[in-house]
Amino acid sequence: MAKRIRVVLLAAEGLSNVRIARKAGVSRPTVLLWRKRFEAEGPETLWTEDVVGLYLDPPEDGTVLCVDGKSQVQVLDTPL
Repeated sequence: MAKRIRVVLLAAEGLSNVRIARKAGVSRPTVLLWRKRFEAEGPETLWTEDVVGLYLDPPEDGTVLCVDGKSQVQVLDTPL
């Protein structure tokens, strides 16, 4: 699941599919698949029942994700 989210965040930064694949450690077809799914189905497509929540109204220039059910929260500089 973390790789799916990384693919989407790197795409939001404007990286090419080849660069995204290298940075995320996946194949180019996998990048294309997850970008297409995210575009068609939105954030819900990124996870299975493992996700606790997704904060869709983050602070300016930030995305807050909690994907492991623990009290840890990761703030990323890149908006979705």
